Amino acid sequence: IATALAHIDNCPVAPDALKLPPPSDAEAFVKALTFLPNDDARIAAKWLRTATPLAQRMHRNTRRTLRRYFDIGLLDRPPPRRMVSEEPFDFADQAEREVYEAVKHYIDKRFDELELQKPGKGFVMTIYRRRAASSPEALRLSLERRKLGLQAVIAQRAVADEIPDLDDAEDLQDLLNFKLTAALPESPAEARLELEQVEKLLEKLEVIRGLDTKRDLLVRTLKNLMADGRSALVFPSFADTMSYLRDYLVGAWGTAVASYSGGGG
Repeated sequence: IATALAHIDNCPVAPDALKLPPPSDAEAFVKALTFLPNDDARIAAKWLRTATPLAQRMHRNTRRTLRRYFDIGLLDRPPPRRMVSEEPFDFADQAEREVYEAVKHYIDKRFDELELQKPGKGFVMTIYRRRAASSPEALRLSLERRKLGLQAVIAQRAVADEIPDLDDAEDLQDLLNFKLTAALPESPAEARLELEQVEKLLEKLEVIRGLDTKRDLLVRTLKNLMADGRSALVFPSFADTMSYLRDYLVGAWGTAVASYSGGGG
């Protein structure tokens, strides 16, 4: 920030009330800016918005302004209008429905059990519910991570003769080094009971691997939207779902498919 401000011609001067060092003293400037009180921080934010190089080089028009430009003849076509529609989804395949009913039962049950132990502890299960709704791959990866956490509870809190029997000593060491969180069961006995449930759910997901009627509906919708040569953007809720859909859509559109998330593109 300081470097950018120092090189802006006619940069608006910071309000005197902020008592900021000059941007040329980058270290002191950033430190002072970071620790401003709340009221001063709001003043600083307003000043920075006027001082940003982007604000001096870009003018943003609202849709209302663009529609007015079209009405008076400054644009040769009207701006696009946003049309929002929701399409309810229900599992079309009975096997798929049964798996997700089992997952829903596990999530609801564990949520109630964890909340009884400590209010707020069951929050993690709401994340599983969202990931289950996102894609089977996101759900599978979540359950795999949950399985690892449960195994770690058993390995770290059980007595020596109850430690899980693993083929790879390195796997056992990974479990012993696994960082336990408050969202996991506290006792090895409770962890074992939940581990059995999670493993059964993973087995059910494996049986229907490749079956995803929601994904298939998305593909049909995309083909209809893109029939006239337009492109389309898909915004999944989770990066795992994005990778899963990307790898599947490549089969239909090849190198025309691109993806980007916080992890890169």
